[in-house]
Amino acid sequence: TQGAEYPEVAAVVGNLAALYLVIGSDTKVEPLLRRALAIREKTSGPEHPLVATTLHNLAILAAAQRNYPSAVSLLKRSLQIEERTIQNVFPFTTEPEKLRFIQSTSGNYMAYLSLLHQQGKDQQNLVRDGLELVLRRKGIVFDAQARVQEGLQGRMSESSRKEWERLSVLRGEYARLLLKRPEHMSTALHRERLNALQKDIEATEKTLAGQSALVAGELKQRNITVEVAAKAVPENGVLVEFVRIEDFDFSKGTRLPSARYLAFVLTSVGEVTLVDLGEATKLEKEMQGALDGIRMALNRRDVASITHSQQSLAGLYTSLWSPLAPAFGSADHIVLSPDGLLNLIPFSALRAPDGRFLLERYHLAYVASSRELVSRGDSLVPPTTELLLVANPAFDDTISGAANPDGALRSRDFGGTFSPLPGTAREANEIPPLVAGDGAKKQVMLGASATERVVKNVHSPRILHVATHGFFLG
Repeated sequence: TQGAEYPEVAAVVGNLAALYLVIGSDTKVEPLLRRALAIREKTSGPEHPLVATTLHNLAILAAAQRNYPSAVSLLKRSLQIEERTIQNVFPFTTEPEKLRFIQSTSGNYMAYLSLLHQQGKDQQNLVRDGLELVLRRKGIVFDAQARVQEGLQGRMSESSRKEWERLSVLRGEYARLLLKRPEHMSTALHRERLNALQKDIEATEKTLAGQSALVAGELKQRNITVEVAAKAVPENGVLVEFVRIEDFDFSKGTRLPSARYLAFVLTSVGEVTLVDLGEATKLEKEMQGALDGIRMALNRRDVASITHSQQSLAGLYTSLWSPLAPAFGSADHIVLSPDGLLNLIPFSALRAPDGRFLLERYHLAYVASSRELVSRGDSLVPPTTELLLVANPAFDDTISGAANPDGALRSRDFGGTFSPLPGTAREANEIPPLVAGDGAKKQVMLGASATERVVKNVHSPRILHVATHGFFLG
């Protein structure tokens, strides 16, 4: 009957499948999920988020039945739908909505990486797919933030800007239709319109990429592959992409309360190795202990606390670096993209068994996401200054009580004032001579001159160095 193809029927069928799964009637689950999938594809279109959810459920069922190739295939298709949704819907949502969407779709992401860790870490094609997934997803919320899109638009030519505005209109219409079919629109017409919009979006993106290196760079980042990332890895270097994942029990089709850290190691010739660093709770306890030891050594500066800190850093070398080192070969340039608590670890200070710090053996660099490595060619803005160094701001009552026409937060807005941070004035004296280039193109701002306005008004310094407190609201 016609009623058998309504979206509400798919929801009921899906819930019934979940019930059968709970009570152990596995043989009845797959036919029901397949029926729900067919209804949702027909009524909502093959790119709808509900289709992705049903594909995810089918994938988890396949993994529980140890049909791992099918599970991988289903998860990949589900992830592709989610990524298409991100591309077209994100520009029209607020940042909290973006975060909520990423959190709501984390099941697919975590399930794929957990399945890769458990069943496919020795299969090079699956490991490469896993790295590409991480490359596309990590940092995606920031890339899609409105201020990034606005900054991109502001640097286009007039003709490109018009095409960009047209692209925004197309994406907006696609997003609205994808998330809710108008009552007056038939299922067939809804699906036809979505397909037509998607073709228009892709054609407009292609046109824009041909007109603007800025857009071409953005699209290149969005569609990043292992081959593209490998070309950005320094010669005689490797990229280490860390990722914190949740563990899955695929026999029961459920997430576990435990988590772990994985690391993808990519060489400049495109070889990828997956390294399991171990259970997250144990590693994070060790990392937190090392961070506490560093703080204690800096505060006390006595032999006992310094020795304890050095021992902690040596322990982290064994836990974090030793498992990775075999994949480095002779590489001495290491680009690190941390995740989780690893973002706070000073890798340069880790100590090898011979007593040397990593800083003495390797050239280390950090990126928030490996997407940052992808060259944007002509989209790079040439630096206007060699160095802007802002250090040791004057967090005293006079400055705090000054007029504040920009509405920027001041130290007293946090319920008090900040005291000067020891060492920041020294940085201002010792860093400029280390930076090559014309001295006239080096700006050093200290004390009352070190203001938020100064930082916001400078355009494209080659090096921006800010030496001050970091303070985070709850």
